[in-house]
Amino acid sequence: MYCHNPARWLYQREDYVLDQSRLVRVALSVLRPFLLFWDRRSARSADLYIANSSSVAARVKEAYGITPQVIHPPVAIDPSGERQAVAVEPGYFLSVGRARGYKGADLLVSAFRNLPSHRLVLVGARSDTDLPANVEAVGRVSEAELRWLYANARALVSVSHEDFGLTPIEANSLGTPALLLRSGGFLDSTAEGVSGSFIDQPTVESIVDAVESFPETWDHEEIKRHAEKFSPESFAEQIKAAVASVAR
Repeated sequence: MYCHNPARWLYQREDYVLDQSRLVRVALSVLRPFLLFWDRRSARSADLYIANSSSVAARVKEAYGITPQVIHPPVAIDPSGERQAVAVEPGYFLSVGRARGYKGADLLVSAFRNLPSHRLVLVGARSDTDLPANVEAVGRVSEAELRWLYANARALVSVSHEDFGLTPIEANSLGTPALLLRSGGFLDSTAEGVSGSFIDQPTVESIVDAVESFPETWDHEEIKRHAEKFSPESFAEQIKAAVASVAR
């Protein structure tokens, strides 16, 4: 079994219900004991348990009492594919993600209100009408547009609580560094000082400090080499070896 995260709505309810209705919260509270029993019994039926990051492996151990193998997921975007320009000036910080509470986009917007000399571009479904002048929401984009946005960003930025977090690797595959919350799966996917740097705390002050001190110069070829460690070919080889270890 390959696990991206034990069910967030069961084991990380505080994150999941941030933007859910009271009805959903009540229903989860009532059903949770029965769902936990079923989920844990199902997990123990697996011959092999694989987690996508060290952070998720720790959650699997806590939730199920199972120590999984860690195999990182592959980057999903093809960096050599078509790029379609978007009407934004290059050199921005880029946030890519759904408008969910645990993704942290609202916190980034608050921080950039205090960073008038820096720009933030938001990709994903949002309905904001009160964004500061240096923040632009471009909504949903095509894969070709996303490649262009990655390639022309100063950095991918995120304070999301990610189980692994593929967007930094996608940005890295196009030579763009990442500025990320020092937490969760980002600790596995980022080589500090090579492919990106960290934001120490999910606060406006910490984000502002990290953006203002973000290095101007990066080795973009070294960033691409880092992303190659997360290639589909590498993932397939590791999965085959893991399956073979229990199929003998």
